[in-house]
Amino acid sequence: MLVLKDDADNESGFATLLKDLARLAEEARKAGLVVTGRPFAVIDLTDENRFKFQAMLPIEKDGPASLPPGIAYGQSPSGRAIRFKYSGAYDDNSYVYESIEAYIEEKDIAARSYAIEEFLNDVKDSGDDSLQMYIYYLRE
Repeated sequence: MLVLKDDADNESGFATLLKDLARLAEEARKAGLVVTGRPFAVIDLTDENRFKFQAMLPIEKDGPASLPPGIAYGQSPSGRAIRFKYSGAYDDNSYVYESIEAYIEEKDIAARSYAIEEFLNDVKDSGDDSLQMYIYYLRE
């Protein structure tokens, strides 16, 4: 994985994430790295106004020893997960997270305190209702 850690407020979060994913794709291209899957983000769900995230891009293998500042090689989270599919504008997904968290609580599932968002198509902004993504919660 190519990994870029960042944080943003809720208003500009998706724009920041898209910018970071584009930067990872550009750096992979420059370094001649083979991208092997769709981009995703590990989202820390601990704050109501800001969130921390790791933008991630799957690559075939590590490339140059030196990467630009802020970008590193890393591993994707792994383990048993619950997967949910979301279609619609990113701006409208807060109800989805509330529903997922209610489901996890109702079923008494022990899950980690972060979510993973895998982006299945490319969109330009948080209001684009053509967004398709999977949301994963890893089980503890």
